[in-house]
Amino acid sequence: MSPRKKSPSSRGSSSRSSKKTVKDDASAYAIDVLEGRVLAGKPVRQACERHVQDWNSQKETGLKWRADLAQEAIEFFEEVLTVEVRNEVRPFTLEGFERFIVGSIFGWHNPDGTRRFRTAYVEIGKGGGKTPLAAGIGLYGLVADGEQSPEVYAAAVTAEQARICFRDAARMVERNSDLKQLLEERVSSIYYPGRGGVFRPVSSEHRGLDGKRVHIALIDELHEHMTDLVVEKMRAGTKARRNALIFEITNAGVEMTSVCWQHHEYSLKVLEGTFDDPAWFAYVCALDEGDDWMSDESCWIKANPGLGAILPIEYLREQVRTARGMPTKQAMVARLNFCQWVQQAVTWIPTEEWNSNSDPLDIPGLQG
Repeated sequence: MSPRKKSPSSRGSSSRSSKKTVKDDASAYAIDVLEGRVLAGKPVRQACERHVQDWNSQKETGLKWRADLAQEAIEFFEEVLTVEVRNEVRPFTLEGFERFIVGSIFGWHNPDGTRRFRTAYVEIGKGGGKTPLAAGIGLYGLVADGEQSPEVYAAAVTAEQARICFRDAARMVERNSDLKQLLEERVSSIYYPGRGGVFRPVSSEHRGLDGKRVHIALIDELHEHMTDLVVEKMRAGTKARRNALIFEITNAGVEMTSVCWQHHEYSLKVLEGTFDDPAWFAYVCALDEGDDWMSDESCWIKANPGLGAILPIEYLREQVRTARGMPTKQAMVARLNFCQWVQQAVTWIPTEEWNSNSDPLDIPGLQG
């Protein structure tokens, strides 16, 4: 299935950002972030800078930016898929950050023609549309990727969590006549008879993670994975695939020894250039140092790039009001809604108040 081609909008570029004229939506987002038209936190700015730097050094590195393939993937979402937003079914019109993610994954290629990115780590605040985005990526890998016998898995810790992403994909199929003709829906799988492909949910709760020939694995709620079992089983299944992808989506977590924390930290090191891993894509939302989510709404979009379009701002206002009035909720809101890693799920006494009373105790002064 090939989406109808349409002319992408072009945008000018500055000497700071690029040496070319931007002719694709993914690169346009990167330019907008770097030139300040889109507000983003430091890791996202670094991801955009990496994109532009790699774009400008293609001759030296051998990497190839295929804007046509990036646009083709983006248009698959917007012309074929639908999504539920606030209880309303709409065409899956991607926001700028989603175009950047989708376009980067499918647009960057190695010198031998294979896709560059084999792991994509995406950390965004709760309610930011991560799971439907993953479902769409899975469907694209199933029907539009040209892969023979593609195996796509929605993978999670629990079977119920894995079924959420799978159900999103199944509903997208049900609402499109072309997909319904191509695919066969069953209780717990979507088959593609024409290519011998399958899309199904898997979890660590049940056996069956071994023996997969994974084309695309969609790892949902990575912060809930206390071990790397699911991730490594899926990764092992990609060894025979030329264009395999492990797509990880998550909020921030609380466990500093988890696989999610390891991938979070690794992503930051890749983005800042400490580690050179051309096959690792990272889009990590974060507030900047000095941002105060409790009192300043202007910084919220850094952790929630779909704010307003995907996530209602009133929802965040409710969460912040609750956190102000109930200190026990502050750690949860900071983690889930503002991508701040915390050391505990619940805070009884706010950290700043605890620290302000950390002077040595005057025992003699308490007598009587």
